[in-house]
Amino acid sequence: MRNLHLASFKTWALFGIVAAAVLVPLYGNPFSVPVSHAEWGRMLVRALDMEEALPARAQASLVFSLLSWKSSLSFAPDQYATAEGVTMESERGHRALKAVDAGAEVSYRLAILRSGDYHLRLHLAGDPNAAVAAEISAPENPAPLHRFAPASPGREVTWVDVGSTHLDRGQYLATLALPQGTALERVEIGPPCLSPIEPPNGWRATDPLSPSDLAVTAIEALNLESQLPPADLPIEIPGSQFVVVAGSAALTIPAAALGPEATWLKSGSQGLRAVVVIDIAAEGLYTLESYGGTGHGQRWLADACRKAILCPSAQEKELPEWREILTARFSVGRHMLAVTLAPGAVVQRIRLLHKRDAPEDYQAVLRRLGFDSGEDKQVPRRVAVDAMNFIRERKRQLLGLDRFCGDTIDVGVPVNRVAQGAAGGPAGPAAPPNPGNPVPIVPPAPPVPPPVPSQGPSSPATP
Repeated sequence: MRNLHLASFKTWALFGIVAAAVLVPLYGNPFSVPVSHAEWGRMLVRALDMEEALPARAQASLVFSLLSWKSSLSFAPDQYATAEGVTMESERGHRALKAVDAGAEVSYRLAILRSGDYHLRLHLAGDPNAAVAAEISAPENPAPLHRFAPASPGREVTWVDVGSTHLDRGQYLATLALPQGTALERVEIGPPCLSPIEPPNGWRATDPLSPSDLAVTAIEALNLESQLPPADLPIEIPGSQFVVVAGSAALTIPAAALGPEATWLKSGSQGLRAVVVIDIAAEGLYTLESYGGTGHGQRWLADACRKAILCPSAQEKELPEWREILTARFSVGRHMLAVTLAPGAVVQRIRLLHKRDAPEDYQAVLRRLGFDSGEDKQVPRRVAVDAMNFIRERKRQLLGLDRFCGDTIDVGVPVNRVAQGAAGGPAGPAAPPNPGNPVPIVPPAPPVPPPVPSQGPSSPATP
C-alpha cells in the first residue's frame, strides 16, 4: 500500500512538472511580465500608504488623478467611505445620493500627496433654505480640522462652491451633512498649483512601464526632485530686493545697517509681507531655496498660485541655513514671489536653481539613492515590486524629516499702502505715522507682473 501511495505521488508530481512546463511558455513567469501604467499607478499609491483612500474597484483614471492632481479629483456619489441616512436614486439618467433622514451624513476619503490649498465643490440640488455643512477631518481623529461656511444648494442640480482650505500631506475625510431631500450627484476636490506625479509623457493606462517612467514617478513621489543635478548657475537675490507691502522690517542700529544685515529682509515684531520679481531666461524645473531663519514661520507664494509653508523653528537660537521652499516648473519671463514672515523670520537671500530633468537624470538620482530601474525597454513585475517596496521604505524614513504645521502663518499688521503702490498695486494715502509700528517708505520698485499660472495641462488618464 505504501508503494502504491508513493507511485501515485510520483505520478501527480510528474504531472505537475509537465503542466508547469506547458503553462510557462503559454503564460510566462508572472514576475517577468511587463507592468502597465495602470498597475504601476496602484503600486505607487500602495507604496505611499494611501491605498485606503481609494474607493473599492477604483478605475485607473481615479488613481492617475490622485497622483497627478492636474484636474479635480472627482467622486461619484456612491464612492463614499461611510454614509448614513441616504439612499441611491436614479433620475433622468443621473445617479444621486439622496438624503432621506434629517441627520443624513456622507464621508469621502482624500489622499493628499502634496501640501497646498484644496477647493471643495458639490454638484447637488435641494432646499435653498437648508444649507449643507461640510468639514475636513483626519480619519483617526473625529475632531474637524476645518469647517467650511454653510453652502446653500439650488432647487435644480448645479455646482456649489463650498470653499478652500490648506491640507498637508496625509489622509483625510471630507464629511457632508445633507439636509433631508438633498440630492448629491458629484463631489470634487479642486487641486492647487502643484507638481504632478506622472511619467514624462503622462499616464496611459495600457502603456507598459519603462525604466525612465519608474524613475521619474519614484523621485516625484518621494519629493526629491531638488536632488536633480544643476543645469546652470543659480539666480541669487538678496533679501533687500524684496518690496515690503504690509507690515514693517525690523529696525537695525546704524552700525548693523552698514554691515551684512543691510541686505536682509527681517520681520518686525508683528511680521510683514513682501514681494520680489524674478526674471527667468530658460523654461524648466527650478528649486527655490531661502537662506536665513524661519522664526515663527514663513508662507511663500509663487505666481499667486503655488504655496509652500516653512514651519516655525523648534530651536530657541536658530542658525541660518539654506532651506528648500519648493520645486516647480517655471516658464520664460517675469515671475512674482510673495512671502509672509512671522515675527523673528529672516530672509538673508534666496536662490533659484535650474535643474536638469531628462529621464536619465531621474534614473541617476534613483540609482544614487539605492535603486536601479534597469535598462530594459519594459519593467518586469519583480522589478516593479522591488521598486514599490523601496519607495515605501524610503518614504517612511523621510517622514521623520518632514515637518507639517498647516497654514498657521499670520501677521497682525496693517496694509502698507505706500509700499503697495510702489509695487504696482493700487496706491492710496500713506498710513499715518505710528511709532509703535513704523511703516517704512520703500523706493520705487518695478511693476509686479500679473500672476502667471504654472499649472500645466492635464495628462491623459483614461480608464
